[in-house]
Amino acid sequence: GYKKGKETLESIEDRLMDKTKKFEVSSWIDLFFKTDIHIIGLGLEYDEIDLWWILNRRKRIMSDLPTEVINKIYYYEISEIGDDKKALFKTFGVEFVPLKDRTLLDNDEDYTPRYEEQLKEMIIRMDKRKNV
Repeated sequence: GYKKGKETLESIEDRLMDKTKKFEVSSWIDLFFKTDIHIIGLGLEYDEIDLWWILNRRKRIMSDLPTEVINKIYYYEISEIGDDKKALFKTFGVEFVPLKDRTLLDNDEDYTPRYEEQLKEMIIRMDKRKNV
């Protein structure tokens, strides 16, 4: 568990398993367990340890509670990434969404077309998941 002000909250696992209460989102971390997450604009470098830690924690909880954690996490490519990072995404249950127009990866001057393309991909995935 963890503290929120003076209140001590149960662990995420306990809150996910407790069917008598509605799962309350108490921090941004909780969103990684109950809502679809779309990561766009971040390089997800290895020094972003907080995000890697929560992805790792989520994957472990998913192994223990496969019916409780059914949300999806998407990572939208903004720059060329290596196969090692793609393998980590797969291990952690993150869907890698490649940039379709590869020429946009080389344009560091104008990010707008890159983000516009990824936003279109995001909308497609959101529409597919509406009724899940």
